[in-house]
Amino acid sequence: EHLWRFGSLDAQIVCVTSETPQRAERFVKKYGLSIPLLCDTRLEVARLLDAFDPSRADPIRRTTIIVDPDGLIAARWDEVDDPEHVEQILIALEILRG
Repeated sequence: EHLWRFGSLDAQIVCVTSETPQRAERFVKKYGLSIPLLCDTRLEVARLLDAFDPSRADPIRRTTIIVDPDGLIAARWDEVDDPEHVEQILIALEILRG
């Protein structure tokens, strides 16, 4: 619903899941997602980005990370579950864009 707003800011969205590629593909089809869904079944990316929590059924914490053009983390939100979150991300991208 908001994807076009990110594209206008030259931002790319990528989701990371701990699911297998087969389950991820079913999820993408079920919800009609048009963004890349990367499968991190070994949880390497989740650990690297400190988004791994072994006490959870889905061990990847819902986290949003903005990576700048130099590959550095420019902004981060953990345990995301806020209807205003899209707006928070867009504001941060606007600020980073200058």
